[in-house]
Amino acid sequence: MPSMTGGGRPEPYDPVRTPTSDMGVLAETFWRLPGVLRGDHPSSTFAAVGRFAERIVAPQPLSPPHGLDSPIGRVYELGGSVLLLGVGHDANTTMHLVEDLAGVPYRGEHWALVSHGDGVRKVTISEPDHCCQGFDAADDWLGDAQRLGTVGNAQARLFSAADLVRVGVPRVTADPTVLLCRQGSGCMECDVAHASIVSTG
Repeated sequence: MPSMTGGGRPEPYDPVRTPTSDMGVLAETFWRLPGVLRGDHPSSTFAAVGRFAERIVAPQPLSPPHGLDSPIGRVYELGGSVLLLGVGHDANTTMHLVEDLAGVPYRGEHWALVSHGDGVRKVTISEPDHCCQGFDAADDWLGDAQRLGTVGNAQARLFSAADLVRVGVPRVTADPTVLLCRQGSGCMECDVAHASIVSTG
C-alpha cells in the first residue's frame, strides 16, 4: 500500500515515525499495524504485509522511485494485482511504472532529507512528474481486463499490474506525452513537465 511522505520535510524520513502525506486514513492506519513492513524510500514509500513483504519493500534506488527496482516494479514482477479503492486511476501509482518502462522524456525533481551516519543529508529525487489526471485513460485501455465493483460505499477497480503494463507501455511509447495535459491548457504541473522535455533536449 502507498505510504508516501511526499519529501520536503524538515526532518529525515524515519520508517517507524514519519506520517504519510495526503494518503488518507486507510494508508496512514495500515503502515502502523503490527507485522506491516515499511520501505526506506524517503518520499515514495510503500508498506507491505505477508509472504512477499520483505522482498517488496527491500531497499531501492532513490530514482526512479517507481521503476522495476521498486515496490511497484516488484509487485508487477511477482504477478500482483492493483486495487484502487475509492480512487480513480489518477491515484494509480503503477502508471508511473508504465511511464518508466516506456521511457517518457519528462522529469521533475524534489528533495528529501535522509539520515546519513550521525548526520542528515539532503537528496534529490528525479521522476516523471505531472498532475496525473491523464492516468484516467487507463479505464479505456484496460477495458474488460479491469473489474469494477463496490466495497462499502467506495467504488473499486481491480486489475493485474501485468495487464496495465501490457496495454499501457505501447501506447505511451507511441505517444510519450499522452498522459500529460495539453501544453498551455492551464495545468501548471503538466506545463512544467512539457518544459522539462525542452530543457533536457
